[in-house]
Amino acid sequence: MTSSVYLVIFYGNCALIVKLVRLIPYIGSFVGFPLTCIVLAYYCFEYKWIDLGWTQEHRLSFVEHHWPYFLGFGLPLTVATYFFSTLQAGAVFSFGFPFV
Repeated sequence: MTSSVYLVIFYGNCALIVKLVRLIPYIGSFVGFPLTCIVLAYYCFEYKWIDLGWTQEHRLSFVEHHWPYFLGFGLPLTVATYFFSTLQAGAVFSFGFPFV
């Protein structure tokens, strides 16, 4: 129960950070795009890591050390969802997630 509450807070913070970064004039979209790539890639791998028993600190450290891979892994879903509204992006993401 505690870990699921923590995950909701974690993803809520990630979404808030990306939204705030996107509000920065001129560079917000350019900086928000790679952040979204990494967050979506993290989400895709999280189920495997939880099954392996990795702690949240270990998972975040792994992403920090391998961020270029996660940037590339999250790129297709980010391209497919980044420029849609939240509802449309959620629908596209839920369709594309099983194929990742």
